[in-house]
Amino acid sequence: MANSDDLSAETRDAAPQRRQFRLTGPSVALEPGRYAVRRDLAEIAVADRIFAQHYVEPVAVRLNTTAIVHSRPDIGSDAVATLASGDIFHLIDLGQIWAWGRGNAVGTIGYVVATALDLP
Repeated sequence: MANSDDLSAETRDAAPQRRQFRLTGPSVALEPGRYAVRRDLAEIAVADRIFAQHYVEPVAVRLNTTAIVHSRPDIGSDAVATLASGDIFHLIDLGQIWAWGRGNAVGTIGYVVATALDLP
């Protein structure tokens, strides 16, 4: 009786050859301000075009106050946009002080103070 771990010659010959490749960074240039992408984290919508360590499905969260979207998690960083109370923020990453994600409009990707989010 043949060992079940043995591959027949026909199966070995039909197997596709392995190709080697290296991940060297983003494979495409994305429109700036349209998708939330960092080196460590990206929204799932770009998983077929961009390599990141993790992918997340954004969670729609309503703002409980007006919030400034900052370019970095720093109150002194550039303001990217201002979102009104009641607007939706698509949350991707939540820390104790800052939340990272995007508003509904193109160009609203960045950080808002986490207390501005109406979280359960």
